[in-house]
Amino acid sequence: MRRISFSHILSLLLIGIVIFFAFNKLPQTFFQQDEWWTFGNILSTESGGVLQFLKQNILHAGKVHAIPVSAVIPYVEYRLFGVDFEGYAIFSLAIHLCSSVLVYCFCLLFLKKRLLAVIASVLFATNSISYQAVSWVAAINTQIVVLFSIASLILFVKYIHSDFKRIYVFGSLFFFILALFSNESAFALFIIFPMLWLIVYQRSDKKVVYRLVFPFLLLGFIYLLIRISIWILAYPIVLGQTQLLTQPNMFVFFYRLVLLPLRIFPQAFIPQAILLNISEKIIRLGYPQFVASDNAVNPYIQEGIVFDMVCFILFVIFSVLALFLYNHLKRSKEFVLSQSFLLAITLIIFSGVMLIFIPGSAGYVSIIEPKHLYLVNLGSSLLLALGIYGIFSLFTKKQFIIAGFSILSCAAIVFQNINKVNEGLEGLARISNLRKSFLQTVKKEHPKFLNPAVFYLQSDS
Repeated sequence: MRRISFSHILSLLLIGIVIFFAFNKLPQTFFQQDEWWTFGNILSTESGGVLQFLKQNILHAGKVHAIPVSAVIPYVEYRLFGVDFEGYAIFSLAIHLCSSVLVYCFCLLFLKKRLLAVIASVLFATNSISYQAVSWVAAINTQIVVLFSIASLILFVKYIHSDFKRIYVFGSLFFFILALFSNESAFALFIIFPMLWLIVYQRSDKKVVYRLVFPFLLLGFIYLLIRISIWILAYPIVLGQTQLLTQPNMFVFFYRLVLLPLRIFPQAFIPQAILLNISEKIIRLGYPQFVASDNAVNPYIQEGIVFDMVCFILFVIFSVLALFLYNHLKRSKEFVLSQSFLLAITLIIFSGVMLIFIPGSAGYVSIIEPKHLYLVNLGSSLLLALGIYGIFSLFTKKQFIIAGFSILSCAAIVFQNINKVNEGLEGLARISNLRKSFLQTVKKEHPKFLNPAVFYLQSDS
């Protein structure tokens, strides 16, 4: 049995330490919103156990979602922890730790440089843009799909490296199907797998194509059969008038697909608060007619047209810089790193491809919900690690100098990320204390409730 080297242990320990410093305040927060709906759903079906809960979940949501894995996990959590939030917080952090470790393993497979793999995984672990996926425990399906997707990618790479040993492809397919039934965003892997093969391995003989394509086509066919069956059996959806008016046609999807890279790249690297601040300054500078008498800018212009304009300009800047660094790595004969550079860009763009299918008015929003950038964070962390290395390699060829400056740069980014995450969690903790105090007061003053009991609350309070 192969032993884990001491350097690997140190790397994994570092990942755990930075996660602790970033998220140690998470257990002090509380449930936010969707968890209460889940609890009610479980309580209404608890007499029938997990199978009844699954049936109810699939029949009601099957026309839109078929994610039984993501339904079972909250049920198991509820049976283990009840409404004790700390259990949910620790479970969320455990999944995040596992995902961060898998990012380290995935990057090490390609980069062959432990330092860059550590930097990428630490950047992923402390990312302050997509931290909502960890802090919002109701977003467990987002975490689970990323965990399974990275595991599937790792085994897919091992499958190719091992000259197509079946055990690896079976493992990759197993985690892929788990990812698909955790969240539909896993559909992106159907694009990422062939792109990964084309970028890194560039082998196109018929035997190789068959061994790479056939297993995933078969998996896709089986998934569609199950998905269509669930769709047929599920209860019909009654759409509101607003939802009916905002269902897009195929040209809207094509438009979103074209704009996706332009939107997702800036938002994967720059916090949305900064992008919105830039948008506001542009409106005040060049479009004062959209500033109201109370000195507030028009939010529809700020968060839509101008926000898109800011993202497009930043995308052009990122593209020029990325092309320059990619060519530099190729000229320096760092072929593995240049291939990984393309892989990182592919992961950023295509990890979010399912966002173009968001139904209703939410699909027309330019701002991407941060939790949806959790899988995108895999590519952005890898690209940032490669970018840091590439920039310092412009000035020197001495590896120890490049390594030293790369570590310092990574430490500065991680420190800033940890501060941002802590600020966000402190804000959540303040709101959570209010929520918990309300529930504690009700429990203290009304130790026993009438059956049934009705609570009336003002929605704006």
